Amino acid sequence: MKIDAALVRNIFDYRPDGTLVWKINTGKKRMIGTVAGCARGPDGYQRVGLYGKDYYLHHLIWAWHHGIWPKRIDHENCDPQNNRIEKLREATQSQNIANSRARKRTCPKGVSPVPGASTFNARITVNYKQINLGNYPTDDEAHAAYLEAARLHFGDFARAA
Repeated sequence: MKIDAALVRNIFDYRPDGTLVWKINTGKKRMIGTVAGCARGPDGYQRVGLYGKDYYLHHLIWAWHHGIWPKRIDHENCDPQNNRIEKLREATQSQNIANSRARKRTCPKGVSPVPGASTFNARITVNYKQINLGNYPTDDEAHAAYLEAARLHFGDFARAA
C-alpha cells in the first residue's frame, strides 16, 4: 500500500514538540494518543512502521504539514531526534551532505594533511564532483578556504564542523 499525505493526516496528529501521535488504534501498542515511532539502528533517526514498511518520522511529519511526500529532508540542526517542523527542510543530497557534521578526525571538515609534507589540502564535493581548493600551510587556512567554498556552493546548508 502506498501512503500519501492525506492518509498520514488520517492516521496521525502532529504535536509542536516534533512528535506524531496515533489518531486510530492499530494494535496493542498503537493506541489513540500514544507517540508513534522509535529510533531504530545506529543513525538515530526515528521510524514508524505502517502497513509492513518502515517510514522515517521526519518524512511523515513533512507530508503531514505540507501535503506532499518529500524526496529528501534535512535536519537543519543535525539532530535526528528533533523533528519539529521548523527544524526540517527539503534538500538535495549535496545540500544534505553539506549540512552534515564532520566525521571524527584530526583535521577540520574539508581538510586533510598532505602525505609527506607539512601542508594541508582543502577539498569540497559539489554535485558528486570533488573540487581541490589548494594546499595551505595550516589546517586553519585550509579550513577557511573550505568554508568560503561551502558558503558559495551551499549557502544556508554550509556547516563548519
